[in-house]
Amino acid sequence: GTLTGIGNSLMLATLAGLICGVLGLGIGTFVTRTRARSNPALLGLSLLPQAIPGLVIAVAWLVIAPRIGLYNTPWLILCAYLTSFLALVVQSVHAPLSATPTTAEEAARISGATRLRALWDISCRMAVPAAISGAVLVALTAVRELTLSVLLLSPGSQTLGVVIFNLQQAGAYNASSALSLIVAVVGLAGLGLTARTARTPRTPRTGSYTHL
Repeated sequence: GTLTGIGNSLMLATLAGLICGVLGLGIGTFVTRTRARSNPALLGLSLLPQAIPGLVIAVAWLVIAPRIGLYNTPWLILCAYLTSFLALVVQSVHAPLSATPTTAEEAARISGATRLRALWDISCRMAVPAAISGAVLVALTAVRELTLSVLLLSPGSQTLGVVIFNLQQAGAYNASSALSLIVAVVGLAGLGLTARTARTPRTPRTGSYTHL
C-alpha cells in the first residue's frame, strides 16, 4: 500500500505540475499581453479556487465525476488537483509579466515578427522560469495534499498523504514518521530548485525577423 501510494502521488503530482505549468503559462501570458474583454473574467476564474475550501472542490467533483466517467478513478484526483492548484502558476506568471513593459514585443513587431511570433519569443520566454517555479510548487503541494485525496479516494488510487494518515490512525507512528520525513526532505529540495530557477531568468531570444 505504501509503494502504491508513493507511485500514485508521484504520477499525479508530476502530471498536475506539467499541465498546470502549460495552462498557467498560457493564461498568464494571454491576460497580460492581450486586451480581450474576457481577460478579467478569465483571470478571476483561474484564481477563484484559491478562495474555495478543498472540501467544496472535492464535493463538486464527486457530483461531476459520474457524468463524465471519472468516478472511482485516479484521474478524478488529478482533475481536483488541477482545479485547486492552477492559480499557483497563473500568479507566478502574471506578476512578472504585468510589471514588464511591452516595448520588446513592439520592437519585434517592427522588425517583421507576427503578433503571435512576438508573443511567443518575448513574453512566453520571459515567463517560462516563473511557470517552471509555479509547476514545481504545484507538484510539491500535490504530493503532500490530503483533503482532496481522502474525499476522492478510490480502490488502488491512494496517495502518499492518505497512506501517512492511515498509518498514523493505525498507530504505526514509526512508519508514518519515516514517510513524513521523506516528504519533508523532498519538499525542501523542491523549494531550493524553485528558488534557484527564480534567480536565473531566461533572456528572450533576439534577432531579426523577416516576412516570408
